[in-house]
Amino acid sequence: MIVEDERDARDAMVELIEQEGFSALGARHGREALDLLESGRRPSLILLDLKMPVMDGWGFCEALGADERFASIPVAILTASAIYDSLPQRRNGAGLFTKPVDFQRLLSLVRRFCG
Repeated sequence: MIVEDERDARDAMVELIEQEGFSALGARHGREALDLLESGRRPSLILLDLKMPVMDGWGFCEALGADERFASIPVAILTASAIYDSLPQRRNGAGLFTKPVDFQRLLSLVRRFCG
């Protein structure tokens, strides 16, 4: 699952992941991602932008960690920020990607968690 408010970036990551033979779905913000999870979607990995409208990445991480159904899902943070000490702490963290995202590294991560 790609949680990213910038449509072009989200669509590019979904397309890239699907070209590699994996299923991918996108969400525009944390609330939409939680709605997808609550509807029964269970991704192997979440790629999460931090700065989004409605529910940002920090709020999403907090909600995800507070729900035992979803707390074990690995989350990789996507950020343009260089201030790493303010990033949300997550168990099962899958890493950190600064924007622009290195797509080869991203695909390696997807293969590791979803392959």
